[in-house]
Formats: sequence, C-alpha cells, structure tokens
Amino acid sequence: MIEYSNKINDLPEFEEFSNAYNMILTELLPEFRNSERKPEEALIKLGETIWDRLFEIYGIKPVFEGK
Repeated sequence: MIEYSNKINDLPEFEEFSNAYNMILTELLPEFRNSERKPEEALIKLGETIWDRLFEIYGIKPVFEGK
C-alpha cells in the first residue's frame, strides 16, 4: 500500500518506474547474494533497500502491513 502524498502525482509512467526499480535491483543483487544473512532476511533487506533508493528519487515509499 502506498500512503497518499502529493508526490504520487509526480510519479513517472510505469515503464520508467519499473526500469528504475530493475536498475537498482541489478546493482544491489550481487551484494545481497553474497550476504551471510539467511535467504529470507536477505530478500527482505534487499526489498527495503530498493524502496529506500526509490524514495530518494521519487519521494514515495510503500507501507507494508502484516496480518
């Protein structure tokens, strides 16, 4: 879920946003593959780090709610 923010109106088209996500993923993946973390922990941290970077670029970050 993404909480409403005026920044939502400034988001680029999906393809540009997706490309930014994929570029960050490609950059970070080797670091997290070689991590000594458990795979589940590494995957969660990778996702958090990607969204932190996207927040720096676009000012939007999802909020993950547990059940």
